[in-house]
Amino acid sequence: MLDDRYLDYSVNNKELFYSEPNRIDKPEDRLSIASFSSDDWIYTIDADWIYMLNKNEQNSPDQGWKIHITAVPMEAQEELYAVSKYLINNNISFKFIPTIDKLIDRNSKNANRASSGKFITVYPHDTKIFIKLLDDLHELTKFYNNGPYILNDKQWKNGNVFFRYGGFKEMTMIKDGKKVDAIKDPSGKLIPDKRVPYYYLPEFVKEPMKIQENNKAVPISEYKELKKYKIVNAISFSDAGGVYKASINNRTCILKEGRPEAGLDSKETDGFYRVLHEYRVLDSLKDNPFVVNVNNYFTAWKHNYLEENFIKGMNLDDFIAIKFPFNIAKTSKKELQKYITNIKFIISELLKAIKSIHAEGVAIGDLQPSNVIFSEKEQKITLIDFEAAQNPNTKYEPGIMTLGFVSNNADTYGEADWYAVGKIALYLLMPIETANSSLSPKIEEIYYERIKTIFGDEIVEFLENIKLEISKYTNVDGSPLFIKEFLKIPNEKLSKKTAQAFVNHLRQGIVNNLDFQSKGLIKGDIKQYRDNVSRYAISYGAFGGIMTLIRSGGIPDEIVNDFDNWLSENCAIISSMDFSKENSYGLFDGLAGICSVLYDLGEKEKATSLLKKISLSNVQGVSIYSGVSGIGMAFLAGYLLTQDNQLLKKCYEAADIVEKDFLNRTSKPVKNVNAGLLNGLAGEALFLYKVGQKTGQTKYKSIGIEIIDYVIKYQLKYDEEGSLYIIDTSRKVNRAIPYLNDGAAGVAVVMISIYQDKKSFLNNKRKKILQDLISTTFCISTVEAGLLEGYAGFLVLGTLVNNIFSSSDLMNYILDGLNMYLFSNGTSEVYIPGATGLKCSMDVSTGASGIILALLGVIKKQSYAFLPLPVDANIF
Repeated sequence: MLDDRYLDYSVNNKELFYSEPNRIDKPEDRLSIASFSSDDWIYTIDADWIYMLNKNEQNSPDQGWKIHITAVPMEAQEELYAVSKYLINNNISFKFIPTIDKLIDRNSKNANRASSGKFITVYPHDTKIFIKLLDDLHELTKFYNNGPYILNDKQWKNGNVFFRYGGFKEMTMIKDGKKVDAIKDPSGKLIPDKRVPYYYLPEFVKEPMKIQENNKAVPISEYKELKKYKIVNAISFSDAGGVYKASINNRTCILKEGRPEAGLDSKETDGFYRVLHEYRVLDSLKDNPFVVNVNNYFTAWKHNYLEENFIKGMNLDDFIAIKFPFNIAKTSKKELQKYITNIKFIISELLKAIKSIHAEGVAIGDLQPSNVIFSEKEQKITLIDFEAAQNPNTKYEPGIMTLGFVSNNADTYGEADWYAVGKIALYLLMPIETANSSLSPKIEEIYYERIKTIFGDEIVEFLENIKLEISKYTNVDGSPLFIKEFLKIPNEKLSKKTAQAFVNHLRQGIVNNLDFQSKGLIKGDIKQYRDNVSRYAISYGAFGGIMTLIRSGGIPDEIVNDFDNWLSENCAIISSMDFSKENSYGLFDGLAGICSVLYDLGEKEKATSLLKKISLSNVQGVSIYSGVSGIGMAFLAGYLLTQDNQLLKKCYEAADIVEKDFLNRTSKPVKNVNAGLLNGLAGEALFLYKVGQKTGQTKYKSIGIEIIDYVIKYQLKYDEEGSLYIIDTSRKVNRAIPYLNDGAAGVAVVMISIYQDKKSFLNNKRKKILQDLISTTFCISTVEAGLLEGYAGFLVLGTLVNNIFSSSDLMNYILDGLNMYLFSNGTSEVYIPGATGLKCSMDVSTGASGIILALLGVIKKQSYAFLPLPVDANIF
C-alpha cells in the first residue's frame, strides 16, 4: 500500500524530485480558536499541528494520561472553537490539526490507523485534572456528530472524547533497528510507547477508578450478528476498516468491515458507505462467473460488514511475488514456460471478465493486481473489491485509485478499467514500480526488450495482440502524474563500455539540481525530511550526495564557491547539534557517516572531534546501518587516519559490544534474526573481521567467521528447486531476499571480503554457499532501482565477483537490467526514479548517488565505494 506521505511530497509538479510540502499553511486556511494573550500562550505551527502551550505551566510531565477529541470535517471549526475557549480559560496546553484539508487527510483510507481521528490533543497536568477534563470536554462536544473512532484510545461515554496513556514530550528509542516513540517505566528506563490500532496500557499503569466505574463497555447485543462468525485471521487493515478471513456454519468466508467517518477518499466518502455501496454492486453481479459472490450485509456496533465467498488462490500481487521467476539463473525452461502459460490464461480471462461486467453496467474503477485472484489449481480468475465501482459510461472522477494503474486521460470508468488491464498485463511480465511509466511511457520499450530476452518472442507477440484488443475499447495513453511533462530515455544503453558516460550524466543530474539553500543539499527520498539529522545523513541526505561527488570525480569547479559556503555554514550547525536528542549516531543515518565524509574533505580535526562525541552507551542496536557495528567502523577508520588511541579504544569497545550481543542473542538458535549486511548479522561479522584484520587482534576475525557460519547454518535455506533463500516469511512463505541491505547480495559481499584477506576461508561448503548466493542475484527485475533495496545493489556484488574471480556474467547482466530504471532530460542529465516511482531521487539509498557508487566498481574497481568510510583509511 502506498504511503500517503509520498503523495504529499509529490504534489509540486514543477519539481522532478520529491520536495517538502509547505511547512506552514496559508493563514486564511487555518482553523481559528478562541482569543488568547501572547503573554500567557505560545502559538507555534509545524506541518502537522498548531500548538498552544501555556507559559504558566511549570514542570510539565514527560508522559501521562492525554485526551484526544475527534470531529467530522463539517463541524470541526465550531467544535474546535468551543473546546479551545474552555482550554484557554483553564490554562491547559493543547494542539490541533491546522486545516480542514489536513483533518480529511488524517482520516483518509491510507492514513495511519493508530492516529486517525485525532483532531485535538489535550495535555492534562495530572490525573486529577485529566478526570475533570473527561467530563467537561464531553459536555462541550456531546452535541456534535461523532467523528471517527480513535482506535488506539478508549472512548469516554460514547462521545467525541477519547483518552490513552502516553508520552507528552518527544522521547525515542531504537527497537529492532528502528527509531520508535518511547515512554519511561518507573525505573526511568525507556520502553516503546506503542502506537497500535487498539487501546493499550503499559504494565505499570492502571486506569483511574472513576474510569473503571463509569465507562461502560459496549453491550454484547451490539455484536450479535458479528458473533455468528469465527474470525480466523486478519488479511489486511486500512483506516477504512479491516478484511478478515472468517467462518460460519463450517463455511470459510471473507468479512469486509467499514468504519463511519474514517477511511475518507478524495470525495470524502467514508469506509462505511463504500462497504454498503460494494454490497449493492456485488449483489447486482451475483450470477457473474468472474465476480466473487456476496452472501450477507449487517451492522455491528458502529461498523458495517459484508460477507463474501472465500476464494482459493492468490491475488496477482502475491502471485508475482511468489511465482514470478525473478532468479533467472535458477529457473528452468520448463518453469519459465509454466509461468508464461499461466500469464496468458490470466490476461485472456481478465479480458473476458471486464467485457462481462461492463455488459452488466459495472466498471471496477480501481482495477489493479490485488483485486484479481487467480487459482492455479482451478485455472480460474475472480474479481474482488468493487467499492469504487461505477457505471462504465460514468465520467471518470475517482475517489480511490492505485497509482501506476490509472491514467488522467481516461474519460470514463470503462476506459479506466481497460487502461488498467494493459498495465496489469505488462506488470505480470515485468514487475517494476508501475508509476515509473508515468515519468516516461518510453521506458516500456526497454521493458519489452527485456521480456523478449528472458521469455522469448512469443510472449511479446501475445502482449502486442492484447494491446490491439484493448484498443477496440479505448485509446487512452498514460499521463504524467506529478511532473509537467514526460521525461525521455537515454540515447544510448548502459553497459561496461558506456559506464563512465553514465556516471557523468548522473553526476550532472545531481550537480545541476543541488539546492544550496537547503540543509539537505540534494533531493532524496522523503525520509530525508524526517528530522535535521536525516537531511545531512548518508542514506537520504546531503553527505551521501557529497560522498558520491567526491568519489566519482570531485566537486565540480563551477560550484566550488557555493559548495564551500554551504559546507562552512552547515558544519557549524552540525557541530552544535545535540545528536543524543535525535539518537542518530549511525554510519548511514547519522553522525558517524557524516564524519567519514568530513575526513574525505580534509576536515580531519573536525571529524575526529565529532567522532569522539559519540558515546556507545547512547547507541541502540548493533547494525552497520545505524548501530554499534557501523559506528565502530567509523572509529576504526578514524584511528587508521589519525593514530588517535582514543578512537582505537572506542573501536575495541564497539567490537566487544557486538561480540557480546551476538553470543547473548544466539546462545540458542533464534528464528527470524536479520542475516543481512546493513541491518543484520553479516554486517556485524564484517565489522569484527575488519577490526581483527586492521589491528592484528585475530580473535575478532575468528568471531566474525563464527557469525557468518551461524548465518549459513540457521538463516539460509534451500528450496525444492535448489535456490538458496535468506529466510523471510512476510508473505507467509519462504522466499528469496536478494538485496544488498538485508539479502543474498549483502551476505555474499561479506564472504568475499573475508576471502580477500583469508583465502582458506572458502572451503568447499562455504564456496558452494557463496556461489548459490551469487546465483540468487541474477534477477530479471526488482520493483525499484535503489542501491540498498533495489536492482543497483546487485551490481556491487557483480563487480566484486568480476574483480576478484574474473567472472563478468553477473556484472554485465545487471548493467543491462539497470537500463529499465534510467531516465533522461534528453541532453546531459540522467535520473533515477526513487521509491514508489512518483518522483526521481538523488540519494544513496534510493537514487542517483547509489547508482553512481555501484558503477564505480565497474569503472575503478571500487566495489566498496557504497560504504561511507574514508577512502584513505584503506579499510577495503
